[in-house]
Amino acid sequence: LYDYFFVLEPSPEITAEVKKLKQLMNQMIGISSENLHSKAHLTLFEYQESESEEDAMIRKVTRALGNTGCFLVELDGVETFIHGKQSRSVVLKVKEHAPIESMKGLLRRELQLKPEKITPHVTIARNIPVDQFELIRSMEVFDFSSQFLCTKVTVLKRPANSKEKYTIFHEALL
Repeated sequence: LYDYFFVLEPSPEITAEVKKLKQLMNQMIGISSENLHSKAHLTLFEYQESESEEDAMIRKVTRALGNTGCFLVELDGVETFIHGKQSRSVVLKVKEHAPIESMKGLLRRELQLKPEKITPHVTIARNIPVDQFELIRSMEVFDFSSQFLCTKVTVLKRPANSKEKYTIFHEALL
């Protein structure tokens, strides 16, 4: 059994800028290695499947995305996600959710997965303990806006429920 992680990857320029924001956050409050070193991405969804089903999965992904063209993704400033009283995440907002939600819906239906609501975003740091989060002097330094053309869906893979690094399994061009 493997975890398959469906993501959109920003342009190399945006990826480099997000890396700088992660480094700045680390200098400011100290963040986990996972937060510091995770590559910029927009999560679509994750699910588990057996390796024997990979060919069928690729066919389904290709079919689901058959009529989906490239589209512009606009990052529109910084936002904080609140996770109860325990933690916070600092993310870059996505201005227009509709194209991402539509594509995600097509993929999930084709893969026979139930609908799932994840607000599209690019994470700077996630699950920061509240006492650590409160050390951030100003959120303005993380306020970043840009845009990129989404040309593919990247499917990452790793052994199920492991902490191993994901590897690129498949790239579905739009």
